Amino acid sequence: MNSAHGLNLHLLRVFAAVVEHAGFSRAAEALFVSQSAVSKALRELEHQLDLPLIDRSGGRGVRLTEGGQALYRHARGIFALERAALEEVRERVGLRRGGLRIGASTTVAAYWLAEAFARHAARHPQLDSALVVGNTGEVADALIDCRIDAGFVEGPPHDERILATHWRQEPLQAVVAAASTLGAQRRASARQLAAQRWLVREAGSGTREV
Repeated sequence: MNSAHGLNLHLLRVFAAVVEHAGFSRAAEALFVSQSAVSKALRELEHQLDLPLIDRSGGRGVRLTEGGQALYRHARGIFALERAALEEVRERVGLRRGGLRIGASTTVAAYWLAEAFARHAARHPQLDSALVVGNTGEVADALIDCRIDAGFVEGPPHDERILATHWRQEPLQAVVAAASTLGAQRRASARQLAAQRWLVREAGSGTREV
């Protein structure tokens, strides 16, 4: 076999059709191509593999060589997996099965997303749905690692591998105790705010970054 080329699945499909339809002409009809195209494809596959697949010594029907029998066993497995993959994809597109894993930063999950996610889970009980909660950095890492399908965060992810779309605008407000001197002012200065003791979120939090 020419090591510069992988197994050509189109040629393999033609070969499998010849075996399953027990002839070149019937395989050509099933594939909607000419008989000469089927013969050419089979010769090309044999040339690429450097292996005879069909016993052409005479006799009726299609007789496989030992190499042809081995290849056909693998071809059946390959195309069975292909059919299974296509069926599963179609079912997922139709929301008949599969899963949805959404990542959300802590604030988003607690105040905005929980109700919407519960409605989704109720409408599609057949899906394996999960809500993964972490800070903005953790959600971004999970998305890159393909552990979640999408994420909702309150801070921009700083990774060029992630496509981010602005989804809503919310103000971030600071609150103080009623007895605080800052509370008596309509607007505090940046210097006054910088002089306060702050309790902040952990590194990776979008709220902390803001």
